[in-house]
Amino acid sequence: RAEPAALMADLLITNLCPDPQAKKLTSLFWPTTVYNVMDYGAHADGAAFDAWFAAHPTEGASNPYDDQPHIQAAIHACSIAGGGIVYVPAGDYRVWTGTHFWNVNGGCLILEQNVTLMGDGPALTTINGARPAYTVITARPYVADNRGVNIGVRGMTVGWSGLAASTANSIKFFESRGVLIDNVVVQDQYIGMNLTDCENAIVTNSVGISCSFTAFEFSGIVLPDVPVGTGTDNNVYRSCEASACGVGFRIAGLPPVSGADERIGNCGIESCYGHGNNYNFYSSYCHDIWMSDCEAANGAIDNVLLRGVHTAVIDRTTYSGTGGSAANINYNPDYGTNTGIVIDGVVMD
Repeated sequence: RAEPAALMADLLITNLCPDPQAKKLTSLFWPTTVYNVMDYGAHADGAAFDAWFAAHPTEGASNPYDDQPHIQAAIHACSIAGGGIVYVPAGDYRVWTGTHFWNVNGGCLILEQNVTLMGDGPALTTINGARPAYTVITARPYVADNRGVNIGVRGMTVGWSGLAASTANSIKFFESRGVLIDNVVVQDQYIGMNLTDCENAIVTNSVGISCSFTAFEFSGIVLPDVPVGTGTDNNVYRSCEASACGVGFRIAGLPPVSGADERIGNCGIESCYGHGNNYNFYSSYCHDIWMSDCEAANGAIDNVLLRGVHTAVIDRTTYSGTGGSAANINYNPDYGTNTGIVIDGVVMD
């Protein structure tokens, strides 16, 4: 298995964005010391967690098979020692205990600076959330305490235990800098992966399945206790797949009607496959985005939806089954006119 530094170097290219003035992804610091969560007391026994929960449905915080404290202890030990890999061996993990912060969001596992959470692959390592409304893996914002810097998740499935209806997310990072997500499956959640106001992020070789709102999302942010940062910038999804979700791939700023005004930009979607979602690819209130070598199939509403997008390049993308709009690309003006749209070298407006 390639270490994060080697993988990141392999993914970096000198001209990531079609806009030559856009910032480029830069080399990051990826320590490689390994911390095994089993050494910190993890059980990896989801069946035992579920059986105990069935017998004590109102006492989730007392579940002795909750692996959150043990995985979190390994994350913290790794970070304060300078960083490295927190290894999550093959097994079925459940997490319940969490932290409620920013008044509106809670998270179970909170990544800290220079930590990559790594499993043995999506078919072998599973971390499922069990607490409603709590994201499984999250990170505190960079502006708050410098924790969300150089963080990663690799080689696992992150989803929902199914013990109650999920209104949470598999992975949600706020204002993080330097993010690598590789070979991860997110499923059975409200949102699979949400990177909000993050910079220098790569999500690659990952899959989103059965997420009721969206599988993959770059977005803007408005939270009461966290100042708005510089905005989502310089991020890319590469070689990912989304199916059976509300939206497959979403790049979304905050239009004035939301009570804010943050147009995010410099984000790309490359060699991705969206199929059987309501919207396979959805971009709104953003600028300088690109979509290349993608495939959109059987969007129930739209294959591609553009809403108030300024400057976008769509190249070498194929479509099948146009969905409810009866068009491969739906230009929707409700967030402002789409301008500077170039499709396979042809200026559309």
